[in-house]
Amino acid sequence: TFAFVWALLAASSTSRPSYATAAYAVALAAGAVAVFEIAAPRLRLATVAVGSVMLVAYGVLALPSALPVLSVDGFIRYQNALGQKPGTDEKKEMGDLPQHWADRQGWPAVVDAFETAWKTLSPDERKDAKIFASDYGVAGAIDYYGPARGLPKAISGHNSYFLWGTGPGSGSVVLVHTNEEAPLHALFSEVTLASRVACGRCMPYENGVGIYVCKGPKMPIEAFWPRTKNFS
Repeated sequence: TFAFVWALLAASSTSRPSYATAAYAVALAAGAVAVFEIAAPRLRLATVAVGSVMLVAYGVLALPSALPVLSVDGFIRYQNALGQKPGTDEKKEMGDLPQHWADRQGWPAVVDAFETAWKTLSPDERKDAKIFASDYGVAGAIDYYGPARGLPKAISGHNSYFLWGTGPGSGSVVLVHTNEEAPLHALFSEVTLASRVACGRCMPYENGVGIYVCKGPKMPIEAFWPRTKNFS
């Protein structure tokens, strides 16, 4: 099982080392049984004792990296004391936090930026407006926090969101979350930067992203929807 999963991931051009994490449980369990069987009977108790102590010690040391037992500032001080630096398999710019913690920061602020842009629309424009998120994280934040602020459900080309389509309405107005303004002018006759995301200790690539109010689509949204597909 381990060899098959490892080979499958290694053969993929879009895989990351972290994807194989769950498979190691199988290999470690088999290895533990093998070590126990190989060890002389008189050493088995010592093997179990040493292994248990090491497991607990490492668990305590790694606990703040796996569970939110420290404040954000406390965790940063902790990782600095251990000499650790945030890293990611995705080869992206890092901030003060590892990605699995940074991805839990600033989502209400992302929705704040959309709400600011939404408030620039007239009541009639809001009836048919859509919100386009560049990735499923942003789309999920809109779907979670947005209804309480009067925002519609998000649409996105990222992963499963692409399969769910463009939703109801013609999309005469679209709020777009992106760092790239130029492509928008090929799709809309009017493009205005309404706000920017300020999400604090989120991933750096999420900070400062623009929210554009796009009006006057040059083609039906269904026509360019296939271009938005991003299965990554």
